[in-house]
Amino acid sequence: MAKTNKSGVLFALHDIEEFLRGNKAPLRQITLDYSPDLNRREKEILELCKKKSVKLRQLSQDGFSAAISGMFGQSRPKGLRHIVLHVPESMLTPMQHAGELEDLIHNSESPNSLILVLDGITDPHNLGAILRSADMFSVHAVVLPKKRSVHVNDTVRRISAGASHHMPVFYVSNLSRTLDMLKEEGYWIYAADLDGKSPSRLRLSGKTVLVMGSEGKGLGNEVKKHADDVVTIPTSGNVDSLNVSVAAGILMYAVREQMPVED
Repeated sequence: MAKTNKSGVLFALHDIEEFLRGNKAPLRQITLDYSPDLNRREKEILELCKKKSVKLRQLSQDGFSAAISGMFGQSRPKGLRHIVLHVPESMLTPMQHAGELEDLIHNSESPNSLILVLDGITDPHNLGAILRSADMFSVHAVVLPKKRSVHVNDTVRRISAGASHHMPVFYVSNLSRTLDMLKEEGYWIYAADLDGKSPSRLRLSGKTVLVMGSEGKGLGNEVKKHADDVVTIPTSGNVDSLNVSVAAGILMYAVREQMPVED
């Protein structure tokens, strides 16, 4: 039962729930380990697992504690209580590439598609928070470069509160080429930077790409050259910048506020 490189372990309750609900097919290759002392919410997850054909293994309290020690050592993760879900890594972090992004765009029937591009986000907490906001604001896809970016991992999944199981995340070899492809598909590209215009002065509707820079260096010049316009968040405080996950959430809201509501 020790954790291996071929499988992942979900233990946060909202993370487990969103993974189960986000997969429509039976999940016979998944296993849930649990101890007898389940609370009401954990019992609801157990029932959901039964409906999804998840394998169930009830362990004694001592057996469950021993299994957790085998997976995590002495540092028991915060939020881990009485259940853990073992999932093949391929189901947790599917590597989606540029070709699949093109397919998603071609198949989209929405006239108000929003794509979020993240240039060099390396902090898993920031990526997790961004994915959570992206799901809330109906972003169609999140795109990152394969290099200089954090990949979806346990921390990202936990911070995203389950949103990582719903949000298509694409890792591409060449961000500039991807932006060119999006332009050819009719998308208008907005780069977020300090020298831009307020969202209220821009027409943020239709097919839109929002590009956010890294936590420390901001946007690279090469990526910024592809922007049709630059957007910024007006502020009046003493600090000259916001955390990238906070800024991304504000700008995603600003974009969606200008778009017509779709049924």
